[in-house]
Amino acid sequence: SPRRSDLALSQILYLKILYKVSQLQKKGLLVGQEIEFLQDHLRQRHSLFSQILHRYQRKDGFLSFTAQKRFINLETQVEFFALLQWMEAMEPLKSKKILAQMETLNKNLKRAFLNPQKLLFSDLPMKSLRQNQLLYAYPLYQVRENCRLLLFFDFLYRKTGRQEYQNLSSRVFEALK
Repeated sequence: SPRRSDLALSQILYLKILYKVSQLQKKGLLVGQEIEFLQDHLRQRHSLFSQILHRYQRKDGFLSFTAQKRFINLETQVEFFALLQWMEAMEPLKSKKILAQMETLNKNLKRAFLNPQKLLFSDLPMKSLRQNQLLYAYPLYQVRENCRLLLFFDFLYRKTGRQEYQNLSSRVFEALK
């Protein structure tokens, strides 16, 4: 299954774990000896994030679904959103740059994955669903990913004050009912 070889997703999850560990360590909730095996990775996490972007990011702002750059899915992009949110919270110096990246990702998510009739985000890009109708007997919608996106729209609304994020959040929430 291509999902099992989702390299970008596994890398993002790994980075999210590193960020969480470093936060717990800063708060004194983890002792250095408990995570000694991670110390080198924690020191180089910024370069790890840069490597992931360099290796998996596409021209349209998405991360590749697999090493084959033409495949993308919603789950990977939502995890990328979550990592950017972590980074924005933890790296105030780069906050504006990270927020801009999140806004770009949001635009691309709407363009590629949002089904305007259902007001829900599809697991696969809508273009793929339309072009390969015989492969997909029904549109795929992930309620879990749509619910997580609501959190990100709310986050973007709080950070930017732009009404479009609140409107999108409300529309998707209504569609999930």
